[in-house]
Amino acid sequence: MIRISRRPLLVLFVEAAALAGAVILSGTFLRKLAARPRPAAGSAEALLRNFSGVNNMISAGAATELGVGWTRIPFDWRGIEPRKGDWRWDGTDAAIQQAHRSGMEMLPDISFTAAWAAQPAHPGFQPSFGPPANVADWEDFVERLVSRYSAEPYNLRYFQIWNEPGGPFFQGTDQQFADLVYIPAAKIVRSHHGIVVFGGLADTVNLQRFNSLMNYHELWRLTDIVDVHYKGFGEFQQFYSAWVANGKCRGMWQTEVGWTPQPGFLGDLYSRTLHWTLEMGWRSPDEFKYIWFAGQGNGPQGNRCLVNLSLPAGKQYTDAGTRLEVMNQALGSGPLSTYSEFSTEPPNGGLASNGWALGYHVGSNRVVIGFLMNRAVARTYDSVRVNLQLPTKPSRVQLLSGLGKSWDLPPNFSGGHAQITVPLRQGFDDCTACSTVQGYLVADE
Repeated sequence: MIRISRRPLLVLFVEAAALAGAVILSGTFLRKLAARPRPAAGSAEALLRNFSGVNNMISAGAATELGVGWTRIPFDWRGIEPRKGDWRWDGTDAAIQQAHRSGMEMLPDISFTAAWAAQPAHPGFQPSFGPPANVADWEDFVERLVSRYSAEPYNLRYFQIWNEPGGPFFQGTDQQFADLVYIPAAKIVRSHHGIVVFGGLADTVNLQRFNSLMNYHELWRLTDIVDVHYKGFGEFQQFYSAWVANGKCRGMWQTEVGWTPQPGFLGDLYSRTLHWTLEMGWRSPDEFKYIWFAGQGNGPQGNRCLVNLSLPAGKQYTDAGTRLEVMNQALGSGPLSTYSEFSTEPPNGGLASNGWALGYHVGSNRVVIGFLMNRAVARTYDSVRVNLQLPTKPSRVQLLSGLGKSWDLPPNFSGGHAQITVPLRQGFDDCTACSTVQGYLVADE
């Protein structure tokens, strides 16, 4: 849900560096995680479209171009049952049908309390953001919703319970949230063989408080997907290590991330997170997700979305939208896995040591090197050399800037090695306001 203010966006990047020294994110710990048994490359359907989603609807064409496979919208009790027994399903029915026609899966956000079912108002308390006066009314609503949408023709599998507990969208204690909202709803979702997504933890809630909530009545046993909002890369890893890496829960999502016009933000955060998830190993197609807030919007606020409908047709993708479109061009054509059979000159030291190159296999016939160059590296060199270990000479090598400028580059191939010189001038650095120089080297067999 939209916020008027958020933690300073710089914090999202500073957190990653600050947490790097914490025990939970130590190099030893991450190596142990990476060493656990993983699915074979591509077997868990580690696809960009499975990783990427939007809040609210976008067009079918935009979903295809951006590589977006999921959409999340509120399934608000206030609109579905505005008066007791007055059921209005037309809006949510149509939303699911539109999403499926656009090739997207739907995540319903089951949230908020109908006015007739709410506790009495008092100063500073908004009844719709509080627990219901009678839990049986909430259970009836959730039962009707989940039984309807888990069945034909909708076949929804994932159901999110509430929005941002711990913040202003739930005006009660954590224990009230667990006892009066989450546990009753989660049991209903499970009874219909659905998958429970935690309610998009408010961005102000830290891991310590979340741990206390998850351990209350062993709430984690009713939680399949740990979901947070507006966390930095390091904090996202921290939640994953606490609740998913150990097998207690089965997925780590951010169902609201973004809501910023900051140049390069999406390319940097998505690239780092996506590559790290591949290192951890996907155990299912839906183990990891980032869902951008919001998919589309109008006016100045539309610049925080992926699509700004106020702009002329054909020019509506924002900086974030354009970077996701380019990422999809490079990485969206097949199952993803990591690729490490490459070297660079100057050497790439890995992200932990200001490295700047991330290797991907895309399907069986594409290798991609994603660039997240420290600006000091980009300014020091006119070009860099990338050496790829490949079975055959590439049929095409293409360089893409973060905003989609493209160049064909000639590979020098010999003895199973392709050597490519990547120019860093000539427009490759297409965002001087960005913290990193972003782009992709794409080699197709």
